[in-house]
Amino acid sequence: GIGVRPATDWIRGVELRDDGSLLVDELLRVREGVFAAGDIATFPDCRTGEPTRIEHWRTAQQQGMTAGRNLAGEVQPFRAVPFFWTMHFEAVLGYVGHAASWDDEVVHGDLEERDFINYYLHGGRVLAAAAMGRDNQLNALHELMQLEREPTADDLRGADLDLAELLHVSEA
Repeated sequence: GIGVRPATDWIRGVELRDDGSLLVDELLRVREGVFAAGDIATFPDCRTGEPTRIEHWRTAQQQGMTAGRNLAGEVQPFRAVPFFWTMHFEAVLGYVGHAASWDDEVVHGDLEERDFINYYLHGGRVLAAAAMGRDNQLNALHELMQLEREPTADDLRGADLDLAELLHVSEA
């Protein structure tokens, strides 16, 4: 859950961050031969390079696979764009990317009707989005972010953009 402190007090010989996590590199390596994944790992965001820690099982699962491959001798940077969701009282909120801070937002849809996608931008670049009732759009944005082909701020300021169509156009 959010706000849980990593159970890392038992770890010796490695400096813990203020939140109790371990700083890892893009391979999820704490130091030679030592890897960390999940809630205890503060990793460089693949899109911004900013130190990031995400408390969600999906991220932990993805990181565990990457850390395991690297421990086995592969050299595979962790490049997954975060994607997670939560459900409260039959309302599902999805979130893609990561934005610790942003300087602009663009909303498509209607917040009151729980049918929207809210883009969080910094310097004109989409860092993250939260959505309700727009799963196809959020999934397409996730894929576009993985491909480093997300829409620009100018693209978003036009009409309600069809990200699935943008994804297919960018694949051609």
